[in-house]
Amino acid sequence: MIETLDYSNALHDGYSNSRYAKSSFYHRDNNCPFCKQKIDSVFSNGITEYNPENKDSTQDVHHSVTVKCCDCGWWTVEHEQTPNAYDQYAVSNWVSALRAVLRKFPPEDTAIQMDALRRAIAKNPEAIDPNNPRKMEMLVASVMAGFWPGSKCRLCGKSGDGSMDLLLIIGDKPFAIRVKHRQDIRPEESVYPVTYFIGAVIGSNIPNEIFVTSADRFPDAEQAERCTVHIIPVRDLVESFQLVDRSSFMEILEATSRHEHDVWRKCIPPCLLDDSHGPTPYSVNLSWPD
Repeated sequence: MIETLDYSNALHDGYSNSRYAKSSFYHRDNNCPFCKQKIDSVFSNGITEYNPENKDSTQDVHHSVTVKCCDCGWWTVEHEQTPNAYDQYAVSNWVSALRAVLRKFPPEDTAIQMDALRRAIAKNPEAIDPNNPRKMEMLVASVMAGFWPGSKCRLCGKSGDGSMDLLLIIGDKPFAIRVKHRQDIRPEESVYPVTYFIGAVIGSNIPNEIFVTSADRFPDAEQAERCTVHIIPVRDLVESFQLVDRSSFMEILEATSRHEHDVWRKCIPPCLLDDSHGPTPYSVNLSWPD
C-alpha cells in the first residue's frame, strides 16, 4: 500500500543560550528523525537588524536562517540570533526552529489536502494509482485550476457515468472535462470512453472538451476521436478536443505543483528570501502561517 506522506505542518522547537543546545525533538545530527537518512542544507541566508533611532552599532543584531531537507520530504528551519552583529567573535545566544511534522494518509483517506497529494505524486508518480475515482477528479480539478491562473474548476455529475466530471471556466469559455482513472494501471486507454464522452457532452452546449486518463497513452482512441469529431454535424458543435494521457497530466501537475514543494518558504521572512536586501529596521522572526 502506497501511503501519502504530508509534511505541510510544523511545530515550533526553540532553545536558547547555545547554538549546540539540545532540542527536545531533533538532535541536530544531520539525520532525518523519521527516515534516519542524511539531510542536506538547501537554503541559508542572513540579515542584520538595527534600530534606526539608535546609532550604536553594537546594538545591532544579526539573524541567520538555515533550511535542511530530506529526500522523504521532511524539513527543518533554524533561526539563529547573534548580538553585536559586527563583532566577528560574537556567539549566537538564541536559536529557534520549526520542524516539519509527518502525517501519513492511506489511499482511501479523504482527509488529505490536495496540495499534499500533489506534492506526493510529483515526488512519486505511482502514488496516483491507488486513489479512488472521486479523489482523482478532485486532483484533476486542483491541477487544471492551477494551470490556468484565474480559472475556476468544479466537480459536477457522478463518478463513472461516462459524461462530464468537471467544468473548467477559463475567462468566459467553458470546458467539459472527463476524468478516467485506471486503477488497474493499463498502458492504453480504450476507444469507447472517448467516443461516449464526446456524444454525451454535445448536448450540453459546451464546445470545448478535455479527456484526462491515468492510462499511459491513447493509441486507438486518438483515431476514434479524430473520426468522431469530424462527423457532420459533430464538427460544427466541437470547437476543441484535447486528450491528456498519464505523462501529459504528470507534466502539468509538476508545473503547477513546483511552488508547493518548498513548504518551508511559508515561514521564512520575506526579507531573507530576497537576496538583494541590506540591513533592515524591521523585526525578523520565524512564524508559521495560521
